[in-house]
Amino acid sequence: MLAFSTCWNNSRHTDGEEMIDEILELGFDTLELSHGMTVAKLPGIKRAFAANKFKCIGVHNYFPSPTEVMIDAPDAFEFSSNNKNERDKAFRETLKTLEMAHEFGAYYVVLHMGSVATMPHKKWTGALTKKLAAGQQLTDQYADDKIECVKRREKHGPKYYDRAIATLERLIEPAKKAGVKLAIESRSRYEDVPDEVGAAYGRALTYGPNYILPAPFDPRLIVAIPKAVAQSAMASGVARQPILDMATYETNLAARLDPS
Repeated sequence: MLAFSTCWNNSRHTDGEEMIDEILELGFDTLELSHGMTVAKLPGIKRAFAANKFKCIGVHNYFPSPTEVMIDAPDAFEFSSNNKNERDKAFRETLKTLEMAHEFGAYYVVLHMGSVATMPHKKWTGALTKKLAAGQQLTDQYADDKIECVKRREKHGPKYYDRAIATLERLIEPAKKAGVKLAIESRSRYEDVPDEVGAAYGRALTYGPNYILPAPFDPRLIVAIPKAVAQSAMASGVARQPILDMATYETNLAARLDPS
């Protein structure tokens, strides 16, 4: 099934039904109602839905936008926040989204889980993105910065992950009552929660007594294991083509990690 998100044209309209009609003209009749939707557009969206103009497959949190948020900001309130009041606010606003999802017969609600507050975007993923745009992704500095980014997230990430999970657990029963699934959106920044390992295994993984053997999706494996195998092969004489510059080889391996 193909569905179209209202985030495509939401900002161009003040009337919800006109927004829906523009998408229908493209040939889509199944929509995801996205974040950034003002309360003023709800009557028009409801009219279109009541007239059977479209089917709603999903809703993206927060929907509608909290009235005090003046811009499109799905991360305005984070499940992982250091501030308990903000976490509670995120929970309450998500309950409103679940109510809307139930009203529109949606199958799922998309959630953002939060971020690691000690990793401001500008300093971490933002800095890596600038280096990538400048063609510096194969430099030693880029590889070092990226590895440091992963290490910092590993150090600080678990407590933010646990907070997000705690909020998510509070939402399970309300979601069941609303008849919708909770969908966690994959994110594009190192400081986002969850990371790829946590997303794959459902818990934060940090090296220590309870995490010795790395999981298959651990991003550090792509640097550590090939390097160790190559060094062992050269030391034993098995390698037919020795790697003369191990530092450059390690940099090239690190560059294969998704920089976004």
